[in-house]
Order: sequence, then structure tokens, then C-alpha cells
Amino acid sequence: MTSTDDFSDLSNETILKAVESTGARCTGRLMALNSMENRVYSVETEDVNLIAKFYRPGRWSKEQLLGEHALAKALQVDGLKTPAYTPIIASQFIVDDSVLWNPETTVFSQPSKVSEAEKFHSLGKIGKYHFCVWDKVSGRAPMEVSPEDLQRIGRLIARMHNLFERRFRTEFLNRPKLSTELYLRQPLSHLEDWGRIPRNFEGLIFDLGQEILNGLEWIDDCVSFLPIHGDLHRLNLVQTENEGDYWIVDFDDCILGPEVQDLWLFASTCDISGFIPEHETRSSFDFLLEGYNHLRRMPAGSEALVEPLRTMRMFHYMGWIAKRWNTDEMFRNTFSFLTTENYWERSLRDLEEQCDKLRNANLLSY
Repeated sequence: MTSTDDFSDLSNETILKAVESTGARCTGRLMALNSMENRVYSVETEDVNLIAKFYRPGRWSKEQLLGEHALAKALQVDGLKTPAYTPIIASQFIVDDSVLWNPETTVFSQPSKVSEAEKFHSLGKIGKYHFCVWDKVSGRAPMEVSPEDLQRIGRLIARMHNLFERRFRTEFLNRPKLSTELYLRQPLSHLEDWGRIPRNFEGLIFDLGQEILNGLEWIDDCVSFLPIHGDLHRLNLVQTENEGDYWIVDFDDCILGPEVQDLWLFASTCDISGFIPEHETRSSFDFLLEGYNHLRRMPAGSEALVEPLRTMRMFHYMGWIAKRWNTDEMFRNTFSFLTTENYWERSLRDLEEQCDKLRNANLLSY
């Protein structure tokens, strides 16, 4: 197997040199943190602990990375600092040639009113690696999320969406658009190139994928799109100690998409069965949406998108792993189950169930 590890020459020396370009003085101690797509490290300095993120080379352009940073910076500058609406972790300033500000093509919707704080340098580059650095926040992903927590998080997501809609000109925000091309056609192509689906499942998987792709193409034009987090599951929410503030982290997959994407995905990672009576029929999504609607009304018809979006993400997940399989040993070790018949038997069954849901709800259009 030919392997070209994108991070093979990311040495400790390179990591420390990058962090010290911010003006910090490192002690030499660092620790790798969990991250599949990029490489992320906790780095000790003489003053504070910092987080350094090194982007996978070639995945995003410089302009796309600056779009990610612009969303994070906007949340910080807008002052989301009340106890219920804590600001997102934002990148520190890094001295390099990355210039976001341009009065003609700025992503901000009111160029004349952009503050000095928004004219910022946040993206560094050392060798082939773009990187950014931010202060480490003590906290963890919430282990349990109650209905009241979901309402609170729903308000936080609504506040974020309101800000993004108000502050950004999407024509200049260089981020992908959620589409069947990105979430279905390309993943199916990655799986085909990978070529490791067991033969007795291969044809069934691709036939079902093509049927779903053909039936969901209406999604590309039927909904409004705005900047969203795009990958907002429970592990991308950090709660500070003693049940404190929530911080939204990891905008690496930020995208132009429908608001409901950030809600259904988060709700799907939260089990509230231990918090509500057995006869209660309300779901995690219901409580999250209730909080969201306090500050922003979800567009009519959005709930009908949940199952199509869930189905698209299932293919996107499989295609993402297949794409990285030959170039990153971490993917092969972490997702070794992807070559087993048991995995594809379960996946086929799950996809068939999703397809039945879409058919029964008349959501497949040919």
C-alpha cells in the first residue's frame, strides 16, 4: 500500500516554532490531542497553556481557512459574553502575511462599520502547514445534556445564526455549500475509488446511493443557506468546569447550509431518556428547537429536511474515511472496521431504513 502521510514532517520543533511566532515562550512540553482531520496540540508556555492547530495540507485554501476564522472572530467581537451565551474560542493574532481585510471583497456585510478588531491576522504558515493558536479553555464535552440544557444550547445556536446572517456577505465567504454533490456524489466516488467494500454488498450500496442521490437533488435549490457550524455534535461543545458556560469549538467544517443542520446533528448525539417520563414523546430535537425559537424562528418546512440530511451525512461519513484511507495510518487504525462484512451489513440495513423513511414521507423526487 502506498502511503503519503500529510503530517510526516510535523516535528516537535516545528510545532514549538509556530507557537512562538505569536510571541509566546514555550517550555518545550506539548501533548497531542484527539483530532482526525488535522493535528492539534496542547502547548505549555511560560505564561499560559495554548492550543495549536495544524491544518491538513491541501484540504482548504488560505481563503477558505480565513473564512473559518472570520466566523469565529465575529462571535468574539460581537460580545457573546453573557453567562448563557459564552463566546466561541477564537484564534490569537499571528504575525504573517494573512490579510482578511479588503474593503472591496470583505466577508463582512457592513464594510464601513467593521471594527479594527475585525481587521486581523489569525492564520500562520510554517513550511507546508497553515496553523492557528488559541488560549486553552478548561472544560469538557458535556457527558449528559438535560432538556433545560438543550433549550439553553438552542438559544446559543440561534444567537450564532442570527449573527452570521446579519454580519456576513455569503458571496465572499469562501466556504463550501451543503449540496448533494458534496454530501452524496463525491462520497460515492471516494468509496468507488477506495474499492474495499465487500463484493456481496458493493452493488447494493452503490445502487441505493444512486437512488438516494437522484431523489434528493431537489435539496440543492429548495432551502435558504447561511453560514453554519456544519459539524455541531456534542463533542464540539465544551462546557467549562462546574456546569459553567458552553463554548462552541472546531469550525473546521463550517459551511453554507440550512439552519436545521446544526440542530438535528447536535440532538442526535444527546440521549435525554433519563430526564423525561416514559410517556413523554418529546425528543432532544424538540427541546433544542424550543430554545432556538426563543431567539430565531426556524424556517417553515425545515423539519422535513432532517431525514434527508441525516441520510446524506451517513454517506459523507463513509466517503470521508475512504478518502483518507490510503494516506493516513490513523484512519486505517481507527476505522479498521470499515473493511468488515459486519459493518457493511449494518450500513446497508441502516441505509435501506433511511431510504424507506424518505419514500414514505414523499421526500424522494425523480
